[in-house]
Amino acid sequence: MVDWPEGAAEAYHYYLAHLHRKPTVARILRLSRSRWNIEQYFQRAKDDLGLDHYEGRSWRGFHHHLVMAVLAYLFVVVVFLEAKKNFWCDVGAGVEGDAPVAGEVDRLLSLLRQKI
Repeated sequence: MVDWPEGAAEAYHYYLAHLHRKPTVARILRLSRSRWNIEQYFQRAKDDLGLDHYEGRSWRGFHHHLVMAVLAYLFVVVVFLEAKKNFWCDVGAGVEGDAPVAGEVDRLLSLLRQKI
């Protein structure tokens, strides 16, 4: 996918992905914009949860710190989402293509809900 605005001399974003079947335009756009969520996670994890406060020297220590920060972030997100009115949102149309992913996310969220 290439983001090329009308009237622009050059494209400013290029995306390359290997998918098992040809995706719809809506799915391509959703996937190309999903990077922002990852960037938001890292920014919030650094600012709010201390992801960038590791001062050790071993891989095992860094891995432990990273896992603890991710678990803390998941806990905060689950608490935030449960406070919302529509916690279990409707996935929408075209779910059959993403059914395995949706099922795995639902399974993991139910495990997190049991732990709280």
